[in-house]
Amino acid sequence: MRILKFELLRAFKGKAFFVSFLLSNTICFLDLLFFVIQFRGNSATSLIQAWLGTDYQFAYNEMFYTLLPVIACMPFGASLYRDKKSGYIKNLLVKTSRLEYIVAKTVAVFLSGLVSVLIPLLINLFLAAGFFPNFLPDRLEFMSIGLLDINLFGEIYGTNPLLYCFIYILIDSLFAGAIALTSLSLSNYVRSEFMSVVTPMIFAILSSVIFAGDEKGNWAILSMLNPRQAVITLWYQMVICFLFILFSNILFIIVSEIKRDCL
Repeated sequence: MRILKFELLRAFKGKAFFVSFLLSNTICFLDLLFFVIQFRGNSATSLIQAWLGTDYQFAYNEMFYTLLPVIACMPFGASLYRDKKSGYIKNLLVKTSRLEYIVAKTVAVFLSGLVSVLIPLLINLFLAAGFFPNFLPDRLEFMSIGLLDINLFGEIYGTNPLLYCFIYILIDSLFAGAIALTSLSLSNYVRSEFMSVVTPMIFAILSSVIFAGDEKGNWAILSMLNPRQAVITLWYQMVICFLFILFSNILFIIVSEIKRDCL
């Protein structure tokens, strides 16, 4: 489908993608830089302690996961708003159907959000592996004390830390793609491109305040995605949240756009 290829090129060659990529990688680089400066000479430090996702020594972990919705939405989430605001959508719909355009736009936004989180976390992990070996941290320190059997992937953390990192990188990336669709679904209801990108982060922060985790589990998106697992998240809560964000956005996009007359 030519329109899909065209939208993907727009998503990954646009300035917004590189700004998002620069922002996320800067956070990852600064976290690793300060960690290396402080702990490089410590032979007891393992790879999973240095990786951004599980590093609690500095503020960059919280910064990254708080900004994750913006990082995901920035590359292409506001593109529908821009297309309509500039009138460019009229030129596109002359050459393709509205359904093909919306499907291609949805796929491109999802993939751009996914990649914008996937690549920086992988780069950070691989760079950290150049400084710190992959071995199990001491059972009486780091996350081993707080990570209980009822936490997600607790057994994997205790036996294969690197796999634990890869699992959370995949989860975070998939959620990023779904969250990016929120920006797309809001295109008809915001007054600026800025609000289209920032509003999903506001929703995520509000969810963290309203649905703060307790002994019964956690429904707060931002803490759910953080591999440090400061709050226990049950597996079905993560699945339900992902499916809700993904399919509610897709349904909202279809209902809002397919029958809309933009010409």
